[in-house]
Amino acid sequence: MNHEPLAVDRSHGEPTRVALTTLGCKLNFVEMEEMAEGFARGGCCIVPFGESADLTIVHTCTVTSRSDFKSRHLISRARQFSPGGQIVVTGCYAELDGDTLRGLPGVTKVIPRARLHALPQVLTEAPDNPDDLSDSDPWIVRRKTRLSRAFLKIQTGCNQRCTFCRVWQARGPAVSVPATRVMEQAGVFLAQGFEELVLTGVDMGSWGIDRGLGRSFCTLLEKILALPGHFRVRLSSLYPVDVDERLLDLVTTHPKLCRHLHLPVQSASPAVLRRMGRHVEPARLCELTWRLREASGQFGIGADIIAGFPGETGEDFAETCRFVENSALTYLHVFPFSTRPGTAAAGFDGQHSPETIKERAKLLRDLGAKRRAEYRAAHPGGEVEVLIERRRDRATGLLTGFTTDYLRVYAQGPDAWGGRLVSLRLARSLGVEDSVETQDVGAP
Repeated sequence: MNHEPLAVDRSHGEPTRVALTTLGCKLNFVEMEEMAEGFARGGCCIVPFGESADLTIVHTCTVTSRSDFKSRHLISRARQFSPGGQIVVTGCYAELDGDTLRGLPGVTKVIPRARLHALPQVLTEAPDNPDDLSDSDPWIVRRKTRLSRAFLKIQTGCNQRCTFCRVWQARGPAVSVPATRVMEQAGVFLAQGFEELVLTGVDMGSWGIDRGLGRSFCTLLEKILALPGHFRVRLSSLYPVDVDERLLDLVTTHPKLCRHLHLPVQSASPAVLRRMGRHVEPARLCELTWRLREASGQFGIGADIIAGFPGETGEDFAETCRFVENSALTYLHVFPFSTRPGTAAAGFDGQHSPETIKERAKLLRDLGAKRRAEYRAAHPGGEVEVLIERRRDRATGLLTGFTTDYLRVYAQGPDAWGGRLVSLRLARSLGVEDSVETQDVGAP
């Protein structure tokens, strides 16, 4: 890699204008914020993506072929917004297919993930020993953003090695963020006034293993929950095998922990799961969903499902549909199978036609919509605590936010409530046909 700093014209005497953009997972967003922190501390001016910039960082995703397309589209937009600026591409897509990205018009450099948090120095300072710069010391994010909630990174990388996935190839094995660093960042976020922390990672349940601590995720979680202040913690995606008895107790009883889990299930057919390299027992998982629901009444449980995996028979697909219907899942994220170059699944027999994949994805989405509607219709209403978004709903002009169990609700109220936990009393139940839940507003 060329370690010379970028040829940014600073003759106007103003700070270098840097725009950053990303797509994909919450972890990508956290890493973008960490890079922005580094550039800001280096004297650069951070501008919104869409404004003219001397330098644009595009942080890519490659979880699906659609993500690759969107990443390339972001690069094209960056060129349109800043035709005379430099474009630097990094992230998972850049890690696995840098040659394709280097050939795109306007791309100045493609930098691997190992240099992610060193980008501000690599691009603007040309350090004496650039090879010493690595991904080991990301910035603590102290820049206050307009986000409604704070994403708290606890680890990156993945040990699961699923046959359909490129993420573990791009990010490598699971690496835990040191507990002291997690706690420092959490403290900064709470001091800034955030009232919801979203724990973020690729394989969060593996936290601690690479540091010789065993599976210590719950220990870290308890430390975060013990911090003083009025806030709540939401967990992002967790592998089902990591939901043990200790976590079950925490997530159903602790007053600061959201009654919500999202589980990457992918399939409920044992045969398909084996081909995926997944270690999930559908019967146990179905039981787990009901234990969560019954232990705490209202509990939001989401699942990722892949439609049309290679070799998935009609009966395999039916097994997954029956699982969705018989479990206590409250919503689905459905992903049509996407062939990813370099994965084992790309070479499997039994590849389905696009029409079959599309049809199965639609059936699953319809099932997911049914489960969501049933859950909302059965909601008892009453007083709920809602994290209010900072942006109003475009269609209605109302405030909007999420309950602890991940239901979106709407309310009248002042803009000052944005980013705050507010107690609201539902004026009517959340019926199947409801699109807006009119509410009586309680005191924040």
